[in-house]
Amino acid sequence: MEVEAKFSIDAAESYQLLKTIARFDGRIGDFSLGESVLIQVDDTYLDTPDYKVLKAGYALRQRSQQGIVIMTLKSVLTLKSAHIAHSAIHRREEWEVILSDIAPPNRWPDITMRNRLLIWIGDAPLKPLFSLKQSRCVRPIYHNERLVAHLSLDNVSQSAQQYLEAEVELAESGTESDLKAIIAYLETVPGLRPDPRSKFERGLALIRTDNTTGAL
Repeated sequence: MEVEAKFSIDAAESYQLLKTIARFDGRIGDFSLGESVLIQVDDTYLDTPDYKVLKAGYALRQRSQQGIVIMTLKSVLTLKSAHIAHSAIHRREEWEVILSDIAPPNRWPDITMRNRLLIWIGDAPLKPLFSLKQSRCVRPIYHNERLVAHLSLDNVSQSAQQYLEAEVELAESGTESDLKAIIAYLETVPGLRPDPRSKFERGLALIRTDNTTGAL
């Protein structure tokens, strides 16, 4: 289960403020921030021509990052029901498999994830829905010596669109109380607002607006 908080960043100044953490002096409230790492990420979302994965309530992402391929299957809110998300916190089922190269589902080593997907799509081909490019500044968040979460500041490009986001994803040793405390602090930063949409939902809305996918 993935548990994270997501914020849209409306102003470049707010993004730079968070990126440098100058205002926080290396801290977010009672939490300390570790060293930042800049990661370049290429994401492609895949589905069958008749959207079997989305109709099952999931999104399939192919991520190229630091020389590896990560296939991720996530539960999603459809855009028709996205209004039920009332806060920055997102909870989603998630499965991942790391590959040395791009491979079809029947060659994935994770049996549970592979079988789940194949039940939905059968022998239907997977096609790209849309692609994203991200420049991510990632910092670990600690409470004393305990790793509680990771803060990602994302500069995202899709087609001619560009937007800024902040994500705080809980680590295994983090709690929802930690997450809520971090959210409360970030909500004081000008230019940040809770966003109920995932990148998939935001990207899907964009290609629907562009009339490139047809009706679902």
